[in-house]
Amino acid sequence: MKAKNHLNHLKLALIVGSLALPLIAQAGQHPRYKLIDLGTFGGPSSTSEDLAQVVNNRGTVVGGADTPIPDPFAPDCASASCFGQHAFQWQGGVLTDLGTLPGGSSSWAESISDNGLIVGRSQNRLIDGDDADESLVHAFLLIPVGQE
Repeated sequence: MKAKNHLNHLKLALIVGSLALPLIAQAGQHPRYKLIDLGTFGGPSSTSEDLAQVVNNRGTVVGGADTPIPDPFAPDCASASCFGQHAFQWQGGVLTDLGTLPGGSSSWAESISDNGLIVGRSQNRLIDGDDADESLVHAFLLIPVGQE
């Protein structure tokens, strides 16, 4: 009788263990999320703002991505990598270079609204005079075509 009891307990433990194993295996996984590398424009890195809305309700992401062109203001670089950086918009797997204001080498998209308005900063020219090694930075607003 004792041997039969032990056998039943063993069977029960095997059944419970086999039922729990898939749940334990799934506990360490994150099946609802997919990590996507948004890419660069040929430089080493890309970034987004820390405390701003950089993803809207349509899944559009904004930020800045390095170009392969060294920052002309080194060692006082606009980005940590010391490469020119351009504002970007990423949507549906497509990374779009938003460019800079005329004469600028770097720009950054800082926030996007749910209707697609993008706010950022861009260098636009060299400062004349004593600070010729620095750039002038202006804010920009990018309005999607048809919403002007």
